This record gives sequence, structure tokens and C-alpha cells, in this order.
Amino acid sequence: GKLLEVEASLDDGLLRAVNDLPVDAVVAADALEESGPLTWHRLMILTHVRHLVSKPMVVPVAADVSQADVKSLWDAGFDGLMVTAPAERIAELADVIAKLPPRAAKRDRRDAVVPRVNGGPIEEFAEPEEEPDEDSGSA
Repeated sequence: GKLLEVEASLDDGLLRAVNDLPVDAVVAADALEESGPLTWHRLMILTHVRHLVSKPMVVPVAADVSQADVKSLWDAGFDGLMVTAPAERIAELADVIAKLPPRAAKRDRRDAVVPRVNGGPIEEFAEPEEEPDEDSGSA
């Protein structure tokens, strides 16, 4: 498949444009260090990218990524991890990933929701009456 690496610092419009490109997945790279534990700041930046891109997202992580960090990335909606590690470590990570609970199907809530009052028919609104212009009166 075709992977496209994008920087998290790209403009939102450019990140949305990725959705129209003929790629199979997107690698969400960022300017922050990929080694060490996942920080809230890095997770927020990566999640921002994920919200703008509808393609499957892969996140580069350090070989010593914790189980908690893997779960956090999964819960945030990321689809894969990219890691350089010995075969034994990759097997351990595969076991951690296999034990993750399935994701609940989320509805895309970007559409406007218009409530209906009392479930009745929609009535036409009367045009408001124009008030007399204060300047047109006698002085």
C-alpha cells in the first residue's frame, strides 16, 4: 500500500487535502521526539491530525512504548504503530494490541442537529411588522 507521512505542523487545509490523495494510510509524524513516554501534548497534536484526516492513521513510537501508551493511542482512534525494534519486542507489542478491546462504532457528529419541538409540524413564521422610522416623524 501507499503511505504518506505528514507533519503535524501542516496547515489544517493541507491536512484535509490528504483525504483526496490516492494513499492507503497516513503516518502522523511530528516535530516532537518519538522516544520516551507519550505525553499529553503529543497526544493532543496527533489527535488533531487524526480529526482532520479520514484515512487510516499510523503513529511512529519508540521501541519501549508502554502498554498504557498503546491503549491511549488506540482509544484516540489511531489504526497502527510504526516501530523499529527487535522481533521479540514486536511480538510483545502484537500481543498487547491483540488484547485491546474492539472499538465502539462512533458516529461522525460533524453534521448540524436541528431539534424538533414537541414533534409537531413546522409552522410558517409570519413576517415581523416594520416599525415606523423615528427619523421620518415631524420635528
